[in-house]
Order: sequence, then structure tokens, then C-alpha cells
Amino acid sequence: MASAIENEKITLTYFQEISARGQFVTAILDIIGRKYELKSIPHGKWETEKLNTPFGVLPVLDVDGKKIGGTVTIARFVAERYGKGKLDQESDPFISAYYEGQADISNEILVKLYTYSFAKEEEKEDKRKAFESYAKDKLSFLEKSIKPGGSFQGKEGKLTWSEIVISSLLRDIRSVYPNHEEVLKEFPNLRAMCENICRLLPKK
Repeated sequence: MASAIENEKITLTYFQEISARGQFVTAILDIIGRKYELKSIPHGKWETEKLNTPFGVLPVLDVDGKKIGGTVTIARFVAERYGKGKLDQESDPFISAYYEGQADISNEILVKLYTYSFAKEEEKEDKRKAFESYAKDKLSFLEKSIKPGGSFQGKEGKLTWSEIVISSLLRDIRSVYPNHEEVLKEFPNLRAMCENICRLLPKK
């Protein structure tokens, strides 16, 4: 018999035009095999829908009517609540805090990536330089934290939720940023980890 947690209905809501932040979460859900529904909001309806969110930001996760906001918060919640046996459930608060720090860095890089992507033509070059400088600096720190060959960092080689977030970031950079090879070429362990995780994603 399914448990109460297994029977929970979960819905993820994100911007129709910018799905990347929501993809952090959908990647975790897909890898652990948890069913969910997606709801996308066009920017034109955001001011109305904003009133229905916990903090006035997207994405939002709805669990049987209870709403949670914040990309990293949602990613951690989903992994801890639904990923038992499939993701590392490390209880050490120092390790957990470090993983969350990794995810925060990923989120900030993503903000700069889409700031560049949606910039006006006359602002594009400045935004490009800002993104590349910031991304290379922060990715260099993430590179040091990844095991050689992109091996997973959890106990007994298990995958952690923050690694899924980081791999989603790299996939977003590759799909959105034209000069992605220049940005990522110095980070072999990050690239290897991303490839290892992509193999776990279900084919769609």
C-alpha cells in the first residue's frame, strides 16, 4: 500500500518563457521517478498570478495545496521528501549546508545567463562579459569540489540533489549561451559529472 507521502499530488509552476529554474526541480523528480504536474505561466499573466505565490517569485511547488517557493528550497525539499533510497540523504548539517551553497551559486549563474539572453542588443556585450566573468569564477570553485571523472559525492557514491542542480545549470548554459564551449572548457570534472547525470534522466 502506498504511503501518504507517495500519494501526495505535486504541481510545479514556473514561467512559460523561462523554464530553466523549474528544470532544476524537474530533473530531480525525473531521476527519482516521482510523478508530478507542470503548470507554466506566461509573463503577461504574472502580475495576477503573483498574488497566489508564497513570496512573489517562481518556481512554486504545490504539495496537496501547500505551497513552497524558492528554487533551492524546492530542490532540497523534493530530494529529501521523495528521494529516499535514490539520492544521498546525508544528515550531517555541514555537508548539507555545503550542498546548498553549491546550489545557490548555480542559481546566481543562471540569473546572469538569462539577463544576458534577454538583454537589449545595445546592452548585450556588457551582459555577455558580466556573465562569462562571473560564471568562470564561480564554476572554478565548483570544479574543485567535484570528484575526478565526475563521480558522485554522496555516501557510497550516491548522487546528491545539488549535483543534479549543477548539471541542470550546465545543460542550460549549453542550450542558451552561444559561446558555451569557451565558458566550460576549463572544467572537465563538471562536464563529466553532467554527462554521468544526463545518463540517469529518462528519455523523452
